[in-house]
Amino acid sequence: MISEALTPSDVQERTRTEKFCVNVADVLHAIAQPLTVLQVRLDETVAEAMDAAELRTLIADSAQQVERLCNLFAFLQGFTVAYTVEPDLSEQDVSLMLEHVAEGMSLFYKEAKKTLRLRVPEGRHMVVVDQKRIYQALSRILLVAFEVSLANDAVELTGSPCNEGVRIVVRKMETYRALGKESALKLALAQANIERQGGKLTWTAEPFRVEIELRSARSSRRNGDGLHG
Repeated sequence: MISEALTPSDVQERTRTEKFCVNVADVLHAIAQPLTVLQVRLDETVAEAMDAAELRTLIADSAQQVERLCNLFAFLQGFTVAYTVEPDLSEQDVSLMLEHVAEGMSLFYKEAKKTLRLRVPEGRHMVVVDQKRIYQALSRILLVAFEVSLANDAVELTGSPCNEGVRIVVRKMETYRALGKESALKLALAQANIERQGGKLTWTAEPFRVEIELRSARSSRRNGDGLHG
């Protein structure tokens, strides 16, 4: 039997499907831990009588595990949207976009005595993105940077022109905390959303650095990419 040659579109779709399966498997693996904890704790409750204090502890522990399960289920929903729902692309000003995201996260950083430094590119640089998804992706990345930082640490969010578009970098010079499973899932979900919009995302854990490349509006128009909205 001779198989038909795969087109670039077929290869791209297969790669996307494989990434989706890997990410879903990672989420399901993470879900197993709180489910196991809940099962053990509930088995202990049945096996032995508990006084009021022990019961309160059990309820508090169980509530934490249920919250984790809800968060992990949200990851599953997020990956499903990222891989199956077409992005609503439009032209967005990079500087305004970064300022909006930084403003939304700055109070969160300030309350923890951490600093978020913003540097936007000079001039007006338009990129083609899904506005809602790009904000979500950048916010998740800044949240991960927050999680690996300590009090008095600084995280940088910068934008600069590059090749056919704009490069956005989130970085911290030193990492004091290793990335947990859920932090890695946040980055994977951000990556899925960025790639669905035609961009690229790469990251390293130590030192913590995330680099995003987005297509410029001029490049998209030249290549004939369609926009919505």
